[in-house]
Formats: sequence, C-alpha cells, structure tokens
Amino acid sequence: MNGLNLDKAKQYTLHPIRYVQQYLNWSPTGEPTPTEPTPVEPTPTEPTPVEPTPVEPTPTEPVQPVEPPAVEPVILAENPDQKAELFDFVMTSQEVAMVNNGIPITVADPSNQLAQLSNDAEIDVELSGVGTLVKRSFLKTDFNRGTIKVVVRSAQAGDSIVRVGKSYHKVTFVDGINPVARLSVEHDGYFQTSVPETVKIVALDGDGKRAPVVSFGGSIAVGFLQGSGMLEPASLEPSDFVNGVATVRVTIADGSTPVRLRAHGGALVGESELLAMEPKAIFSDIDYNHPHYAAIKYLKEHNIIAGYSDGTFKPSQTVNRVEALKMLMLAFNVSVSDTVPVSFADTESGAWYLPTLSSALQHDIVKGYPDGTFKPAQIVNKAEYLKILFRTNQMTPTKEVAISPYVDVPIGEWYTGYAFMANQMNLLDDADHLYPENGMTRAGVAETIFRLKMIQENGLVAYDRP
Repeated sequence: MNGLNLDKAKQYTLHPIRYVQQYLNWSPTGEPTPTEPTPVEPTPTEPTPVEPTPVEPTPTEPVQPVEPPAVEPVILAENPDQKAELFDFVMTSQEVAMVNNGIPITVADPSNQLAQLSNDAEIDVELSGVGTLVKRSFLKTDFNRGTIKVVVRSAQAGDSIVRVGKSYHKVTFVDGINPVARLSVEHDGYFQTSVPETVKIVALDGDGKRAPVVSFGGSIAVGFLQGSGMLEPASLEPSDFVNGVATVRVTIADGSTPVRLRAHGGALVGESELLAMEPKAIFSDIDYNHPHYAAIKYLKEHNIIAGYSDGTFKPSQTVNRVEALKMLMLAFNVSVSDTVPVSFADTESGAWYLPTLSSALQHDIVKGYPDGTFKPAQIVNKAEYLKILFRTNQMTPTKEVAISPYVDVPIGEWYTGYAFMANQMNLLDDADHLYPENGMTRAGVAETIFRLKMIQENGLVAYDRP
C-alpha cells in the first residue's frame, strides 16, 4: 500500500453501478439499443378463482403453478424535491360551508417529512370538484411550525376535494341547510363478543339525505333496545357530528342474544337493524384477527370469493393470470362474453376461463405475448397485477411520473405509473416497497379489491388506513 495516492484513486475510480447504468444500452453503432420493457403487458399472475364455487369456474381446485423465486429489489435513489407528492400530511378544517365562503384547511407535517426536502422545494396543492384555490403551490419555507393554510372557496354548491401529497380533505359547499328530521343507526350487521365495534349515528334531513350541518337542542342518547353492553359515548352533542355522522364504540360481553340499538333526542329517533353474533371464522383459516379479515369478509359477502371445498381460503397462495382476471372482472362488474375469439397457442379449447379471457381482450384489459401465447397459468407478480387492476377499472396513469413511488420501483418502467397510482391511493399494505417481482397472494388481491371498492363506493380519493 506504500506510495498509493488515495485521493487520486478516489478521483479516477469509477463506481461499478454507475458504469453499468451509463453503458447499459451501448452498441457498436453508437446508437442506444432499444429495450422492450416487457411483452405487451406485465406477467400478470392473476388471483386464482381460488375457489371451486360460484366464484370459481370449476368444481375442482385449480392446479397451482410453481411460484417463481422472489427477487430482492434494488433500493433506488429518489429525487428528494419531488418526494412531497407521496408524503402523508394531516389535513383538518370544517367539512361543510356556505357558498362564497373561504374555507381554510390546515395542512400539518407532524412527522417532519419536510426535512427531506431542500428549502426551495415546492409542495403543490391539487383541487377537484367545485371551487378554486387561493394558492396552489407552497415552498418548504412557507410552513410555520410544520403547518400551512390552504384556502378554498366556491360560488356554487358541490364538493371540493383538496389534495396535498397523498392526503386529501373534502369540503361540501351548500347554498342552504335543511334541518335534521331523523337519525339512522348504521352497522355491518354483526358484532364480536368483547371486541369494540364502530356504529354510525347519521343525521338525515326530510328527504332522507345526510344532513351536513347538525343542529339540535339537548343531546342524543344512544342505548340498547335489545341486548346489553358498553357504549362510548352514550350521549352525543351537535359537535360530535362531522359532516352529519357521529360514531359510537359498542362492546358486547354476551353474544347469546341479538342486539338492537336506539338513538333518540326529542323528536329525532333512529334504530338499528338486529346485530347478530359474528362467527369466529369466515373460513377455517381466516378469523377476525387476520390482517386482511375485513377485505376477505367483504369479498365473501359480495360473492366475489367462496373458498375451497375444505373450508379454507388459503390467503398466502399465489394466483395466476386467468385467476386474477376472473376475480377482478367479477369484483368490478365487467360483463363476461365470448364474442372475441381466443386463439393463443397455449389456451385449450373448452377451458373454464375462455369467456373471461375473451371479455378481457374485448375490453383491452390484457393482451397476449409476441410469441402468440397468453401464459394463463403463469403467476402474476405485483407489477403486472396492478396494471390489470387499474385497466379493469379503465384507469390509466394520467401524467409522467418524475419520482420513484416505491424505493424499489425505477422511474420510467412500464409499470411505474400504475405503482404511483397504487401508492397515492393507499391500495397496498406497504407504503415504501412494492417488491414488483413477487407473486400476488389471494389475501393481497382481496385487500386491493376491497380498498379500491371502498374508494369508489364512498367517493374517496384514497383509502383511509385504519
């Protein structure tokens, strides 16, 4: 080591990763060699119709292809000045306002994500629906003690959705307030012994619509018409109603009797349907302690899945391309017909999935590979699955993605835009990694379907993580 000039060595030594990236597409002609990101579409290994039931086209359990080994993704560098697009902020303000009033929304960064940005980095504000923003872009230095004020106003009635990073806040502008006429007590119909359940007390106007502004004298008492348990709180004030909804936590100690709840205050009265004791397991391998219990339960109740003949769901089992198509098209009400011929070299005449595949081709959800195959039994990885999920819903990336939505997703890949959409909508459990080459599991498919359905059914921008 004597005589080695360390400074010179560092100066003239090339970093091997940068060298590979620089000359990756080099060719003797001096022109970069074009590379094809993937054949027509990622290898969707779609969710198995996982069940030989109404959801599954065959009475026999489908043969499960061998899952390819998981590839550990490379951790990528990020563009810090753009990362704010994927920050989680806390946004608060009133949710209902009269037209022509300006509504200030407080945007807070309690976890100090802004420390990742340079001082001149811009944080954009997006608006959809009615109204206008007083200011559409803020600098990092505009944040005072981690907060800024975003002001939206509208001259017409309707909803305004203000988005900063991954977070959003909805303001409803109204030109008049209808008085509360009655109450509704909403629940999913089940309870679990000694497990707190959330019950919604909804204020309705004379037309049966949710009353965005609640005003009444006295208070609303919540109690049991049938059964018994603990309520928290047992009394509601007008300030407890947010956009016309208040929540009560109910805990039932004895599951032997069905439960009925009642909310009343003066002339305002509402009663729940009977709440029955929920079975401990919706499948023999899925009970209410499973992290994807709510999603799997939702899909079962809506006849999107039915499980295997042995009573299991097999949440960790991966799914292949046609299984994913079957589940997604059923979940999002894509009609199935066989009007488009299916003539891939590796699809069998009379196969159970042909009508599904024919419809998927008709709706441009999937395509075949350049070699004339479709690879129906190939396991779908996460990158491929996201593309199929969004295309089933006729959703495509609407802008060029300038940042890595996950630390293992490069900018410019064929699936980067779909990954960005999934991150902004909170469709996946992991907010930092995609692991794009890993196969999708049945539980993972159920969770993404559930979250996107909740967004669609409730007029949300992103799924609200519990």
